[in-house]
Amino acid sequence: MNNIVFASDKNLETVSSPLLILHSEDDHIVPYQMGLKLYEISLQAQKQYKTDVQVEMISYSADLGYSHNNIYLDPNLTNRLGNFLQTLRK
Repeated sequence: MNNIVFASDKNLETVSSPLLILHSEDDHIVPYQMGLKLYEISLQAQKQYKTDVQVEMISYSADLGYSHNNIYLDPNLTNRLGNFLQTLRK
């Protein structure tokens, strides 16, 4: 084991930049429930610190088969990213 620790849950408690989470329900590397938990932590931090930081999660159905590495295959990915970035301009 390499003893690397990713304390994403702790780091997201103080995030001050826009956050977009892309996660597929059939991800077998990082379980989908963990992605949801990180999203919820981010929303709670936003409420706690009364910030207007943009936090969004895009979920992909397991039926699409994107798993962990293939979200880039989403034919609407460019539009989804563009929409997120447009909300930052407002």
